[in-house]
Amino acid sequence: MRPWTTYSDTFDVYSDASFANNTIDQKSLQAYVMKLFGGTIGWRANKQDTVTTSTTKAELLALAQAAKESMFISRLITELGVTLDNRSIIIQCDNAQTIRLINSDVALLQTKL
Repeated sequence: MRPWTTYSDTFDVYSDASFANNTIDQKSLQAYVMKLFGGTIGWRANKQDTVTTSTTKAELLALAQAAKESMFISRLITELGVTLDNRSIIIQCDNAQTIRLINSDVALLQTKL
């Protein structure tokens, strides 16, 4: 048992992908989890539609899917009258190269996704 914890009113999203782990079709798996007030409010895990050629590209596709879904849920939460002190959606990603690409001012990825 853990003591009661007070959660901040943030909307957190965690995104991940595993590159080409399906040996039959070489497609990557992706997943995301959405949390509000510390509790899970949504998640999804599925195979990507596109065959990617790197871990970074697989992570970018997963991150894009998580961002689209979290924007929808954020709008729904607002429509339901839930107000958050921090209106930012915090998306966590575990791939350093993907984080650098997303945070850079210049797009360095030369690909058609």
